[in-house]
Amino acid sequence: MKILKYALYLLAALVLLLIIAIGVVIAVFNPNDYKPQVVQLVKERTGRTLTISGDIKLKLFPKIGAAVGKTTLSERSSEKVFAGVEAVQVYLALIPLFSKQVVVDQVRLDGLRTELIKYKNGSTNFSDLTGGEAGEKKAPKPETPKPQAGAKAPVKLDVSGIRVTNSRVTWRDETNGNDLAIELVELSTGRLAEGVASPVQFDVALKGVKPKADLRAKASATLALDLAGERYRLKGLDAKLTGSALDYTGIVATLKADIDADGAKQLVKLSGLSLDAKANRGKDSFDLKLSTPSVQASPAALAVEALIASATGAVGGMTLTESSLKAPTLLINMQTNQVRLQGLALAAKAKVGADNLDINLSAPKLEVANDKASGESVQLTAKLAGVERAADVSLKLSAVEGSAKALKVAALALGVDARQKDNAVKGTLSTPIAANLETRVFELPKIGAEFTVTSPSIPQKSTKVPLSGSARADLGKQRVTANLVAKLDESNIKAKLGMAQFAAPAYDFDIDIDKLNLDKYAPPKQKGAQAKPAEPTAPASKPKEKEAEKPIDLSPLKALNLDGRVKIGDLVANNIKASNVRVDLHAKGGRLDVDPMQASLYQGSLKGNAKVDANTNQIAVRQALTGISIGPLLRDAVQQDILEGHGNVGLDITTAGNTVSAFKQALNGSASLNLKDGAIKGVDLAGAIRNVKSKLGAQDAEQSGSTTQKTDFTELTASFAIKNGVAHNGDLSAKSPFLRITGEGDVNVAQDSLDYTVKAAVVATTAGQGGKERAELTGLTLPVRIYGPYSALKYKMEFSQMLSGASKEALKQMAKDALKDGVKGEQLKDLGKQFLGGEQKSAPAGEPPPSGDQAQPAAPAKKKPEEELKDKLKGFLRQ
Repeated sequence: MKILKYALYLLAALVLLLIIAIGVVIAVFNPNDYKPQVVQLVKERTGRTLTISGDIKLKLFPKIGAAVGKTTLSERSSEKVFAGVEAVQVYLALIPLFSKQVVVDQVRLDGLRTELIKYKNGSTNFSDLTGGEAGEKKAPKPETPKPQAGAKAPVKLDVSGIRVTNSRVTWRDETNGNDLAIELVELSTGRLAEGVASPVQFDVALKGVKPKADLRAKASATLALDLAGERYRLKGLDAKLTGSALDYTGIVATLKADIDADGAKQLVKLSGLSLDAKANRGKDSFDLKLSTPSVQASPAALAVEALIASATGAVGGMTLTESSLKAPTLLINMQTNQVRLQGLALAAKAKVGADNLDINLSAPKLEVANDKASGESVQLTAKLAGVERAADVSLKLSAVEGSAKALKVAALALGVDARQKDNAVKGTLSTPIAANLETRVFELPKIGAEFTVTSPSIPQKSTKVPLSGSARADLGKQRVTANLVAKLDESNIKAKLGMAQFAAPAYDFDIDIDKLNLDKYAPPKQKGAQAKPAEPTAPASKPKEKEAEKPIDLSPLKALNLDGRVKIGDLVANNIKASNVRVDLHAKGGRLDVDPMQASLYQGSLKGNAKVDANTNQIAVRQALTGISIGPLLRDAVQQDILEGHGNVGLDITTAGNTVSAFKQALNGSASLNLKDGAIKGVDLAGAIRNVKSKLGAQDAEQSGSTTQKTDFTELTASFAIKNGVAHNGDLSAKSPFLRITGEGDVNVAQDSLDYTVKAAVVATTAGQGGKERAELTGLTLPVRIYGPYSALKYKMEFSQMLSGASKEALKQMAKDALKDGVKGEQLKDLGKQFLGGEQKSAPAGEPPPSGDQAQPAAPAKKKPEEELKDKLKGFLRQ
């Protein structure tokens, strides 16, 4: 008994010593004294600044833990706050730690704030906290030893509860502009321990600028944890989502289910699933209901039992009045190559405008296994009935046979009979199907189709389009290919098409067409309606405002990844005729390169390239036309007959904008022209100069372009500097046996107009090329101004300036001819102005003559104006 008594005394003494020791530790040890060392350690290890504003409150018995006040952590090498918390409180029970049990009192966290950023270069502001900076080699993680069979977990978790309030995490991605924030209003749990059912509730909001989002989610359930078995169960999940996202408003969705997640098997089971969702999109809305007693999903398999779904509402102009989907059994397992489908039925009725749409799908039975496959026919029908349009589409898959590795469908048959007003399409397509579910390869080995297209807008009113070929899809390699042969009217088409990478598709193609006339299928050009005269009593109507141009949207190029080639034997497009056409297209990263672009056309050839950048809305074109017959090209391309000749044309231009007008106004670059043996249409400069004597004394003459007149040349060259939509030329040079032509002016591409002055000068010629008459005109220069819109060019003959460069002998001869021809009256006055620099004025009657040093004799009797001018011309001829 004394031993027991002494033992109790000893135990009491030990307890007393322990209490004294704890008291001494609490009295002597202050964790706040070590805050500077903790801050310095964080700075050395992470390059970030840790700031603890309040005191650290330490507790050692009967619970061990701490409470920390406002704390922040900065960005790396910066004072900007990366994350912060208002208060954190964590306490552990001390005694259970000796039994390798972690019993945690309620964990409380309030006011968590953090901003996660992904920069334009792909780095993040938290990469150093998750394993080092980008590009830095990470140390290999030590392998976690697996617990031996039957061994107990070394530590048991037991938390009285968790409560997180007033917290916010934001995500900003500078590479795509995404900006989202998750606001955790509250997360609370009951006791979290192995095998203990714990109530869980959360209230969270998702808000975003891009993508646009304002959602609120609330949920409650009972959580059970099995950390050793990696299983997590949520029983009685009741979740509700409200708010708006993207273009959808009025979102109200409720979800009820029991969830069992097995992390080891990567399997999720849902029981008693019930979903009810409503939303609006502008004037459109929809209502979806779905229920199933059981869903099992894994990365390779999906199994659904007794699925029932229905939907109503308006989406994209279609009003779904009723619909139902039933799938008693649906099983797809890619690991075991197993497919089971029984009793699948879909029925839907909808309104498309004023038209009725009925859709029905039935798949009674389909079973596929490794060794055997069987199934009944699958039938899909869709019927559209309306006054101005109707359609009847059917798709039928015949019975399935074979096995998972050699699945065969004897025929897939598609029928189409559609009409819209006077336009109609009718035809069929059929092909067998072969598939290997193990390698996930599907083939359409023999496609055969023929469609008849009827429309009053095509010249022949009706045409047949036969189609044949094959297609193959390798889902494992994410590759789809097709080889097709078709005939469209007079065009025979061969095409090899391909697509790779389903998530971000990359397209390739190789198309050969023997002949193609695109103008045959273009809508007819509308002729301008003639204005009707207004009624006498009708009030004057206001002039119509100019309609805003439709913007040219190049954004689809940003996601396009394409590499292909098109060859056309004979092509007609926008009335331009070409042969041996080849165009290679490459698109990636928002840039489209057309290189090379080559063709034979108008007795010459074209070679060049074009570049389109959707990121900046810029276009660059470089073309070289060699040996071109320019007349037929201009007549076909722009319906203008203004120039003839053979030679070369060069073009190197860039532009930017989002409308046609903007592209014209931003046009910059250069162009060149080098032609031989041609003519400038619309004016006969040589004829105008040859008839110059009949124009003596005449006023400047303006005329519209003539279809019969032209100015021939043996050689013509010009270069253009293009700036802001205006092409300026100052070096036009054209030569002929009789004339030398120069020119200077502007072509306003933005305004579709011309303002150009051509100067035609007569050159000395030898006998036999005009003789004496042409030699007399040597030195005469006739300026011709060409101006106005392309569609109504004006030609102004500036005869008043053509004598300024004439030789003295030429002027004498013209004066002789004028006197000989008896030129009189006003013509003589104007002729005198041109020769003598103006008309001599006599002093008014009654006024003295001009004063001078010597007295002037009395003026002789006044002569008639024509007689006075004739005397002066005779004097001029004696010089």
